Amino acid sequence: MGSHPAGPLLLHLPPPTQAAVLGLVAARVAAVLTQPVELVKTRLVTMENVVMGHGEGVDGRDILAMGQAVVREDGWRGLFVGPASRLPLVSIGGALYYGAADVVERLLSVQIPSR
Repeated sequence: MGSHPAGPLLLHLPPPTQAAVLGLVAARVAAVLTQPVELVKTRLVTMENVVMGHGEGVDGRDILAMGQAVVREDGWRGLFVGPASRLPLVSIGGALYYGAADVVERLLSVQIPSR
């Protein structure tokens, strides 16, 4: 079974669509990789003083202490809870941004003939 002579499907899409697909993938990867920071930031913003675990207090301004408290309570998986709610919005945003940027770049690079 040889490979298709035309190559991968992505190469056969129009360039703006390629940019949109790659933007969607990049946005999803970034959303998953930054989820721990997003989770800790959200907890710090929404809670001034949280008591977690065995009665230990976590100062609402200490990012490391909050991250350690999440890991202590829920394990390392706890840092990656909740990206599903961000993924659709981030993915659409990445696709639109990169697809539109490609279209604008192409429009701006068109040579206007002189008279």
